[in-house]
Amino acid sequence: MEWEPRKNSFYIILNDTLQHSDREQLLLPWFKFLKLFLTALSKLPLAGHRTIYRGVKLDLREKYNEGTQIVWWGFSSCTTTVKVLENDSFFGKRGTRTLFAIECDTGKEIREHSFYRKEDEILLLPGREFEVVSSVYMGHKLTMIQLKEIVPQFPNIASIISSKYPAIAPSLTTIVPVTETEGPKPALQFETVIQSMKASYRSKSITDADIERAMEDALVQQQCIELDLSWNEITHEGVAKLAKKLRNNTTLTALNLQANRIGTIGAQHLADILQYNNTLTTLDLYNNQIGDNGAQHLADALRNNKILATLDLGANGIKTLGTQHLASALQNNTTLTTLDFTGNQIGHKGVQHLADALQNNTTLTTLYLGGNQIGIIGAQYLAEALRHNTALTTLYLGGNQIGAFGAQHLADVFKKNTTLTTLDLIGNQIGDKGAQYLADALQQNMTLTTLNLQVNLIGDKGARRLADALINNTTLTTLDLHNNQIKEKLEYRLKELIERNKQRTKS
Repeated sequence: MEWEPRKNSFYIILNDTLQHSDREQLLLPWFKFLKLFLTALSKLPLAGHRTIYRGVKLDLREKYNEGTQIVWWGFSSCTTTVKVLENDSFFGKRGTRTLFAIECDTGKEIREHSFYRKEDEILLLPGREFEVVSSVYMGHKLTMIQLKEIVPQFPNIASIISSKYPAIAPSLTTIVPVTETEGPKPALQFETVIQSMKASYRSKSITDADIERAMEDALVQQQCIELDLSWNEITHEGVAKLAKKLRNNTTLTALNLQANRIGTIGAQHLADILQYNNTLTTLDLYNNQIGDNGAQHLADALRNNKILATLDLGANGIKTLGTQHLASALQNNTTLTTLDFTGNQIGHKGVQHLADALQNNTTLTTLYLGGNQIGIIGAQYLAEALRHNTALTTLYLGGNQIGAFGAQHLADVFKKNTTLTTLDLIGNQIGDKGAQYLADALQQNMTLTTLNLQVNLIGDKGARRLADALINNTTLTTLDLHNNQIKEKLEYRLKELIERNKQRTKS
């Protein structure tokens, strides 16, 4: 809903109203439309936990300081790939620009309903709140800002439910801005979404008082093997009830508590269960404010647990001490295969503890460390660990400011490493020099299949070295260089070489 002149278009006027400091009064005429529009949007699928991108032709460094929290009041159009942003009409490759890399869970997939159907468009609804993980000037008038979606202590948007439907019936929640005259909420009713033994209460305003009924429906009556309670209002009190139900449960294998408020005490309750439960293999605690103490409780459980394989602790305020406890547990744990530590800002000291554990651990295959400010020193610690580790196949290090020398440390190891297949270095300022180091490694490495180098200040010089390496390398089948400063001719040559490798792999 955008047209020329742009300032008079529906999209611009509505967003300006949403972003106005006096929005509560100015939005009154819009409420009926917003309820209709947002009810329709609520029926669209969530994009799920992923990183999306938004580009603006402004320098926004001063407004986004690391560690601060910010609310986006307007509707925000984003994309799943930075390739779309290379178009000059959206973002382009030159001029003053800010690229947002947004780790979120509540985006709506609108590709089938958008004018731009080839762009994998994701829409963020108004009132989303984010923490600024990092803000880095990349040179060439480009700034990259890394955001992670958080659950505010008090909602920026109040839920409005159509009386025609159950209060948290699947996909029927709409939203309007909170006002001081808002009346009491109706008593909670809910329906479980059951599909293939999976129960979902995602974003259903579930509170501690609702846990026992939800557990009765999902675990006792339905005997579900996967339970999704993400994006609700559950605290440690609700988790205590949940833990009691899980003590003797023998069917549940996956529990998603992403984006609640369980805190340290909630983590302790879950840790107690992990000591006894013999079926839970996947636990998602992303964005739950568990901190170092919560991490310690979980680490104690991991020393004895023999079944948990996947653990997501992203965006939990875990720092060096909490990382040390978890790393110590990894020295003994023999079942955990995937650990997500994204957005915890553990720094190089925290990574040192993890690197020490990786030298001995033989089961962890996937490690997410994006947005942790590990720097050059942290990259060096990881490189040393990879000299000895023979299990890790996937490593995500996006937004860690490792620079060219950090890339050099990793590249030196990849010349001989024979297990790592996927490396993500998006937004690390490695430049042409870092690309050259990696290119040299690719001349010898024959196991890496996926390399993500988006937003890394790589120019033609670095791209040429990568192209030269791919003449001999026949195993790399995915190379992402979007949003660098590479001429189209070189980009085309690199795509040709990657396509050649793909065809060889198929044959």
